[in-house]
Amino acid sequence: MENARELLHFFEERLCRRAQWEIRFVAEKMLELTKAELPAVFAGTGPKCVRLGHCPEGKMTCGRYAEMIEKYAERKNS
Repeated sequence: MENARELLHFFEERLCRRAQWEIRFVAEKMLELTKAELPAVFAGTGPKCVRLGHCPEGKMTCGRYAEMIEKYAERKNS
């Protein structure tokens, strides 16, 4: 990855509950590391639904939008 914008996009896609669990696990670990180094840049980073305010998956949603908001809102405040 070449820059923070690409990394933010990666997190939006791979922290989604519909992403494969192994890549989601790696993305969580990567987010922990990047937030430790650049907390201002990665504050509030999470799956795409967090930024959009709704799940973009339509009827293919995981149904856990509220859980994702709660989880990543806590990160935003920490």
